[in-house]
Amino acid sequence: MNKPMDKSWINLEYRLDELYVKGANEFLKFAMANKLPGSEIYCPCTKCQNIKLVQEKVAYEHIIVNGFLRNYKNWICHGEPLCTNGRDNDAARRPNLESSICDDMVGMIHDAFGIPNMDDVVDDEPSQTMEEDVETKSNRPIRNYDGNNKCGRGLGGGKQFLLDDITWAQAHRYVLMNFNAIASFREKHVTLLRNERPRAGEHQICRIHNETFHIWFMDHVKQLRQTSNAQISPEVEILSAGPDQWGRRYTGYVINGFRFRTKERESKRKTQNSGVLLNASTISFASARDRNPVEGDVSFYGVLTDIIELRYTNDLKFVLFKCDWIDNNAGRKIDEFGFTLVNFKHLLYKENRLGDEPFILASQAQQVWYVQDSLEKDWHIIVIMTPRDMFDVLTKDHMTEPQVEPYNGQHLDDNIFTNDEDSAWVMRAVDGATIDVNIVEDDDVDTESDDDVDTESDDD
Repeated sequence: MNKPMDKSWINLEYRLDELYVKGANEFLKFAMANKLPGSEIYCPCTKCQNIKLVQEKVAYEHIIVNGFLRNYKNWICHGEPLCTNGRDNDAARRPNLESSICDDMVGMIHDAFGIPNMDDVVDDEPSQTMEEDVETKSNRPIRNYDGNNKCGRGLGGGKQFLLDDITWAQAHRYVLMNFNAIASFREKHVTLLRNERPRAGEHQICRIHNETFHIWFMDHVKQLRQTSNAQISPEVEILSAGPDQWGRRYTGYVINGFRFRTKERESKRKTQNSGVLLNASTISFASARDRNPVEGDVSFYGVLTDIIELRYTNDLKFVLFKCDWIDNNAGRKIDEFGFTLVNFKHLLYKENRLGDEPFILASQAQQVWYVQDSLEKDWHIIVIMTPRDMFDVLTKDHMTEPQVEPYNGQHLDDNIFTNDEDSAWVMRAVDGATIDVNIVEDDDVDTESDDDVDTESDDD
């Protein structure tokens, strides 16, 4: 007797839950093993309702985004026998069933659930007749579905463009500074700089390291390859050569449960999706002569201005956000009520210089939105956003303002910085993830172009 399959995952509300994803994969494995000749199966999501024939990949995305039919517990459209109460009916599981039998099964389930026949379906969106398919807060489709991976997905296919020299160097350098596999090369470069400049301060060493590491790294790897028997991983060789001069630009991106849009794209919209927060470990100096720099976690606030994809190979790509970052010294303050405010007239980088660091990895970005202060128009209150469809169980002490950051845990002295030139803004951000898979560019689920009309409410 075969062990019955666990179908309890169908009732889970959070469809990115590990159990739900595992159950969906097991269902698809079962369905593909028992399908009729051909490459398509009936999609059991709440919208297709076992009416449409789709590819396995499309069925998986629909099950995650739209949800699985909750009343569909006997998978007769996908090879499961009508009766599973103790009898091992292997004949009903065989994939070489006559098409007429399968048609009867499909008709039976349609009749049982009140689903219209295929011939009656005119619109792409079948009517929903079951109470379980009425969209509520607990079972609504995951709007900001990012592909269930750390690289996210672009909104639309993106457009190719030629990277200018400064943008190429800034983006490439940030990737190198946040790639763990080359940490030993970074340390070696800093040691060499200290030996070459014994009288230079740490501020100067950090600045030179930040501006020249990508050049030294390329030459150093070439030298190792030509003059020694050192084992160099293919990944290190690829990174040292730098990315393609051609990149891909997006105006919208979904990652970490957030939907981001560039400032330019949202200029014609009523919604705000361009606010970015980065929590990073940063080395800071009181002055250019300071020999005792402070290293600690700092929050950076900015506005998203560009989204680019760097391509090193087809299998090694990185998506980066370019932002206008607030100067934490002159452009940030905390009022008497404990709220953090920022002023966009005080930016960290005022010119597009080679040594600037406007980029971060998309995987490091969190989302904020800015509310203009009613008394001081140049200042904006920061509100930290939580990912859509993520529900945190909070204690009573934190139930009052679950989306507003208290900002009581900042450890750096706000008066430590004097100006841009006195700060080494090496944003070694936490949990920097590399993008080593291809970005989905032609997604038939929740894609949109630059010309789409936004009908979201302000809280989407």
